[in-house]
Amino acid sequence: MKKIFILMSGQGNLLKYILNYFKKNNSKNISISGVFSNKFNVSAIKIAEKEKMPFFFFKENTSYNNDYLNEYLYNLIKLYEPDLIILAGYMKKISSFITKKYFGKIINIHPSLLPKYPGLNTYKRALFNNEKNHGTSIHFVTSKIDAGPIIFQYEIPILSKDNIFSLKNKVKKIEYIYYPLIIDLILKKKIIIENNKVFFEKSIFFFFKNFTIKNNIMINIRNSNKCL
Repeated sequence: MKKIFILMSGQGNLLKYILNYFKKNNSKNISISGVFSNKFNVSAIKIAEKEKMPFFFFKENTSYNNDYLNEYLYNLIKLYEPDLIILAGYMKKISSFITKKYFGKIINIHPSLLPKYPGLNTYKRALFNNEKNHGTSIHFVTSKIDAGPIIFQYEIPILSKDNIFSLKNKVKKIEYIYYPLIIDLILKKKIIIENNKVFFEKSIFFFFKNFTIKNNIMINIRNSNKCL
């Protein structure tokens, strides 16, 4: 049984899509061992309760700093020993101790075509700079924010009529489809990381490399020019 542990800060939209993906694909050998949030969120708690998943949150206040949160998080990870740790809209910095100890087992999804626009407000920054394209990146997590080895990127055009809301909505739709898929492929070892490089099983690599959808939107694979 492969175990995943999910970190989040929001209402749990990505969590829902991850759950639905594995239900739809009848993945009996994969379980969500726990969900951690740095915020108390009723919507996320209801999802966890419905699915009978352990849900943990760290109540932050002025007397605590990020070190306390990361100590609590590390103890949870140690307790559940997940095969993969998934950041699903998690907005806190993870300690370098955790990222080094579990390197290759932590992934994140970020709404930009990294290395462009790490950090916050990616849609606003892309529009302000009159970018022609934007998108999303899935990457392994390191101690440097949004700078780990890239697994997968999806690029979409920015239209003249786009605003922050419309651009975000388009990117989110892509993330809800492809993040669960990439999670599944990593758990099945069809995507691996060795010596800081990402490798795809040959059939998966060529599927993504040649895949197109309407409007000639391409899936871009970066740092993945070698196959298993």
